[in-house]
Amino acid sequence: MLKVKTVALAFATLLVAASAQAEPIKIRMGYVQLPGHLGPILFQDGGGPRTAMKHYGKSYVVDPIRFRGTTPAIQALAAQELDIASQSPSSFALAVQNAKVDIKIVGDTFQDNGKTHYASPFMVLKDSGINKIEDLKGKRIASNAIGSASDTGMRRMLARHGIGEKDFNTIETAFGNMPAMLLSKKVDMIVVLPQFQRLLDKDREKVKSLFSMRDAVGAQQTIMWVARADSMAKNRAAWVDYFEDYLRGLRWVLDPKNHAEAIKAVVAFTKQSPESVDYAFTENDYYRDPNGEPSLQGIKNGLQEALESGVLKQPLENVESHMDLSPLREARKRIDGDKASSLR
Repeated sequence: MLKVKTVALAFATLLVAASAQAEPIKIRMGYVQLPGHLGPILFQDGGGPRTAMKHYGKSYVVDPIRFRGTTPAIQALAAQELDIASQSPSSFALAVQNAKVDIKIVGDTFQDNGKTHYASPFMVLKDSGINKIEDLKGKRIASNAIGSASDTGMRRMLARHGIGEKDFNTIETAFGNMPAMLLSKKVDMIVVLPQFQRLLDKDREKVKSLFSMRDAVGAQQTIMWVARADSMAKNRAAWVDYFEDYLRGLRWVLDPKNHAEAIKAVVAFTKQSPESVDYAFTENDYYRDPNGEPSLQGIKNGLQEALESGVLKQPLENVESHMDLSPLREARKRIDGDKASSLR
């Protein structure tokens, strides 16, 4: 009898272990703004992009967590409260150099290819007396977070025109607050993301663009996905599944024939009006690589700009060693087969 009980107990233990092993892992995703950072929209329940996915809910699930900027997410990465997060090149370098977090660049979020698509403008009021960059000395400039992509670009542009860190005042605020703050003269310059451009359209006679992110930094990897190396090593198979689904969802929303449904997915997550986000996934939006590949040269350009603007105090050497695109590329090979080897 004892032997039968022992065998039964062992069998039950195996069943529990097998059940636990079959549980999908939770990938905690840090993001800042939507639809730009996109990931949470792709993985939401019932969203059109999910129809293109094969593995969600089986090997992994996604838990999206919002941050005000890329730099505030660094602490969460360091505390192992995130597995993947959107980061600018400069905030990534700060995470590696200052927070000593073992993270890798794993994919593209969005980038400026230097030729097409949206390039965020830095805008001022027409009656502000600010007609050239040098006029920003002593002014109040809105920033979502010091060290973020737009903040770094702004500082580099000002430094190029002889305006140092102590020559202007930084007002940290959310991107969505910036248009109203500019119009009410609480700040003197803001950066405008595509989803907030409409907030200024009705007052277009009052505002003007002083320069754009493209003017400031040229072609660069604006935002990229980074992931904790330990999380990817522990659950590599699930991460490859994740990237396969991410690519399928990304290509789904970028396909013009799915535009109307893609906008519905954006509205379902963000609760914004369809008219306010209809620009998404068109040339009026940021450029996204359909293969999910970040631009190595774009990352290097961003890091150099951050170094020259003073956001970084030392260069990040050997950028390639801080990248791990193997899960992404393995996932892409599943989708594209032999064609994947010819992709960038």
